[in-house]
Amino acid sequence: MAKALEMRVPLVVDADGLWIWSNSDTFDAEPFKPKSQAVVLTPNAVELRRLERRYGENLSASLGGEVVVVEKGAMDRVCAGDGPPVVVSEGGSPRRCGGQGDVLAGCIGTFLSWAAAGAAGSSGEGEDSEAAEISRDAKVASALAGSLLTREASRAAFEERGRSMVCGDVVEEVGPAFSSLFEA
Repeated sequence: MAKALEMRVPLVVDADGLWIWSNSDTFDAEPFKPKSQAVVLTPNAVELRRLERRYGENLSASLGGEVVVVEKGAMDRVCAGDGPPVVVSEGGSPRRCGGQGDVLAGCIGTFLSWAAAGAAGSSGEGEDSEAAEISRDAKVASALAGSLLTREASRAAFEERGRSMVCGDVVEEVGPAFSSLFEA
């Protein structure tokens, strides 16, 4: 994670990374807090409780307001700073399969990377520049788009395969879900 920050690469933290944030005595969250960093945390309910015990109730605000938090659940909640969470309830399925959080992290990471490339291009620094800053609104939009895309892919996979759905089925639906949600 430190190397990603050093390189100014957008960072989505899930699973073991969240365990480090909540349980490692030597972990310091301070370098992740500046506005210039693009950091999104994606905790489930158990991970969120651990993180809140360490950092405080409103996790995003407790981390300075620039770290975006996607609280995964029956409805995903995207939190940034002190503002109200944005709830994503569209799509989804009654079955949450192992690995679905990895799909979510990958989708959010993709949208964050596109936002970084766009910010670099609009800053005159060029698309390969590490100097461009992603706005909090762009971080939130990336998290919302990733959540919506994952939930729609999950809905389509469940519709096709029912309770036998596995993560690979969700991945197969990401492309078609992207096309139906975002392409004009």
